[in-house]
Amino acid sequence: MDSSAIAHFEADRRKPSFDNIRALAKALVISTDYLLGTGEATTAFRDEDKLSVRDRDIIQGVIDNMVSKKK
Repeated sequence: MDSSAIAHFEADRRKPSFDNIRALAKALVISTDYLLGTGEATTAFRDEDKLSVRDRDIIQGVIDNMVSKKK
């Protein structure tokens, strides 16, 4: 992604694609929710990009289970 594209996003002349949002969030080490203004600046867990999709799903299941127990 070039700097002119980012300038367009910042000036609200263009909206970033989903792929650009993901790339920006990854580069800034923040969540896409935070980038879109809907959440806190967090990542799910450290080094998540090194895990397989299956491993991420298992971990997300554990997190979801813990959250549902708190409700």
